[in-house]
Order: sequence, then structure tokens, then C-alpha cells
Amino acid sequence: MTFSATIKIIASLAAAVFFIGCAKVPEQKLAGAQSAIELAKSAGADQYASPQLTSAQSAFDNATAAILAENKKPFLRNYDDAVNQLDIATEFAQQAYDIAKKEQDRIRAEQEKARMESAKKKGSKSRQSSKKQ
Repeated sequence: MTFSATIKIIASLAAAVFFIGCAKVPEQKLAGAQSAIELAKSAGADQYASPQLTSAQSAFDNATAAILAENKKPFLRNYDDAVNQLDIATEFAQQAYDIAKKEQDRIRAEQEKARMESAKKKGSKSRQSSKKQ
């Protein structure tokens, strides 16, 4: 092997190690999972879908721990585990949001039904009292 061929191989390997070591933090997935958790919380998931919200937060915490561990490596970083945990966190947060919204909708419908029945009773009593006079 010639000297120039050896230099090219070494340069190629160095470039490969550099690019592999420069894997980027999955910032968009991180932000997306955090937003999904916050949205679920705002929908009342802590009250109506606590197990799903807890699972979402746990997966998010696992993802951030995996990111921190990978960031400590000087090269050959791999954020696949973090990405997987962020996907899980987002999925659980979406489930929590959906459950909370459905429960809120159910409660609103019950309240509306109760208001309608109350209004009917008041209207019925009002008509009966006016007939008596």
C-alpha cells in the first residue's frame, strides 16, 4: 500500500469517527415530548389520566438521562435510546391528553344535562303556580 493510500484511509476513518461522534441531540423530539406532557397537564391529565401522565413523565426523564449520559462521551454518541424514550413519552402524553379531554367532555355534558333538567323543572313549577292563580 502506498503512502498516499494509507493517508486517505486514515483521513476517511478520522472523518467517520468525527461524524459518528457528532450525533446531534434530538432537540425537536425533546421539545415535542415536553410540549405533549404540558398539554396533557393543562387538559387535567394529572386528575383524569394520572397513570398515563406518570408514564409519560418517567419516559421523558429516562430520555433526558440518556441524553446527559451520551453528552458525556467524547465521541461515538448515540441518541437512539433517548429518541425511543421520547417517542414513548409523547405517546403516553397523547393518551393522557385524550383521556382527560374525554373526561372533561363527559363532565361538561352531564353538567349541561343537569342545567337543562333544572331549567325544565323551574319552568314547569312556574307554569303550575301561574295556573293556580
